Amino acid sequence: MSDLESHSINKQLGNEIDPEKFANSESSHSESSSEMPSESNTDLEKKPLTKKLKNENEPLKSPKNSPLSFLGLILLGQFLSLMVSVTGISNQMLFEKYSTTLPTTENLLNYFLLFLVYGIKELYLARKNKTKIPILLYALVGIVDTIGNFLFVKAYQKTTLISIMLLNCMGTPTIMLLSRTILKVRYYLAHFIAVFFSIAGSMILIIVDSRSNNSGKQDHKIYGDLLCVCGTVFYAISNVTQEYIIKKYNSLQQFLGMVGLFGSICCSFILLVFQRNEFTSWKNHNSGFYICIVAYTLSMFFLYSFIPLLIKKSSAAFLSFSLITSNFYSLIVAVILFKTQLQNIYFLSFVLIICGLIIFQFPQKWITKINFKKKICFLLVPNRSH
Repeated sequence: MSDLESHSINKQLGNEIDPEKFANSESSHSESSSEMPSESNTDLEKKPLTKKLKNENEPLKSPKNSPLSFLGLILLGQFLSLMVSVTGISNQMLFEKYSTTLPTTENLLNYFLLFLVYGIKELYLARKNKTKIPILLYALVGIVDTIGNFLFVKAYQKTTLISIMLLNCMGTPTIMLLSRTILKVRYYLAHFIAVFFSIAGSMILIIVDSRSNNSGKQDHKIYGDLLCVCGTVFYAISNVTQEYIIKKYNSLQQFLGMVGLFGSICCSFILLVFQRNEFTSWKNHNSGFYICIVAYTLSMFFLYSFIPLLIKKSSAAFLSFSLITSNFYSLIVAVILFKTQLQNIYFLSFVLIICGLIIFQFPQKWITKINFKKKICFLLVPNRSH
């Protein structure tokens, strides 16, 4: 077909095309079509990339309430509970087999080891980076913690291992009350019911120990129980203050180093002024005596090293719950190793305390399912409408 014929056909159809306009439209169409796929391709490339990076980061940060993290906290708590049992057994063996207690010397070794491992490094870094250290808070924790340790070790000389472990359960309601006062933690009715059970069980134990004749310590059992209760209160103050410091300043090693420093200073002062007779207790003993000292020091070191981590990931109350199982470990050892005789009333006291702790551990689940006000009103004024 000739150019003249094609031109006439286009003219007849009314579709006469300007060559310049056609060229421009063709080029613009090619540009737009080339740009659109490029944008979509970049979007498609970016989206999988960000998603891939997000998925790569997910395993590094496990969720706070994931089963894996919760299981890790439980295992860590049980390890700390086992360390508590080792400290109690070591002190009991020192008194039962070697007729001695070293409350200041044992804790001085622990605090000094903490200062050597953590404190020197943290003081150097603080001086190098010119960072401020809350000296007064660390001094408070160091003094309170030293007094608590001193009272607990002294209690082993006056009362039984079982009594100490059961009375130690009072630490949970004490921590609860201090957390409400200092940290402004909210608690519910179930928590206060748990406090009632724990205190009732502890009071029964103290009364039974005051009338017991099963041991040569019967004249001082009530005194030992009171020492244990006071030590529990000091421990609770130390743990709550520790939770406040760790979660505010976010420095675990600095906390351990400063507590080691001030604990060493306090123990050295007590040892030189009030407990000089402890120096003579190291003489004329076999290797078993020193094994008990080493076992106590190392178990306390591991206990102090991992307690701040557990408190940072959970709370002081969760720590107190985790340490409850140390009662079971110590109970088994006391019956097997020390031939301790158990009265039936011990089991009643133990059941009351454990019931209180169980109630304290699961109140949130209960409160979401039970409206206590409606239940109480229903018991008092039953709904008779059908």
